[in-house]
Amino acid sequence: MDVLKIIFIVFLFAFSLGELVRFDLGNNFYIKSIDLVIPVLILVWITKNFRKLKYISNDKLFIPIALVLAVFAISLILNIKNFSANELFIGFSYILRWAMYVSLYFIVKNLAQKFKEKIMYLLVCIGALFTFFGFMQYFLYPN
Repeated sequence: MDVLKIIFIVFLFAFSLGELVRFDLGNNFYIKSIDLVIPVLILVWITKNFRKLKYISNDKLFIPIALVLAVFAISLILNIKNFSANELFIGFSYILRWAMYVSLYFIVKNLAQKFKEKIMYLLVCIGALFTFFGFMQYFLYPN
């Protein structure tokens, strides 16, 4: 199996963990497990598809995504005097996080069709495991 597909499966597991695994960096700034996996996934995808990156700009969603990112960035820049340094950092991190989540569109679009069909089954299996362990915890360790 391809490294990109393995990291994508790890991403799906990290996605299912949600708020359970998060690291407090202070000042109401948290990093979740998914925030650690997505940059790795993006870097692996970029290194594997470096020559194909110029075709991303031909995608029908590229311009709307770029415009939304531009509005986010302009809004943050225009309000730079209204926020503290910590608030600006958190605002920038939200923009960066959104850009990383949107990049999943391009990553999944670039995956093989056979693997795309397996993604739904992977999500169902991960959800079922997560639900099973949740019930086990509920019945074995109430409160």
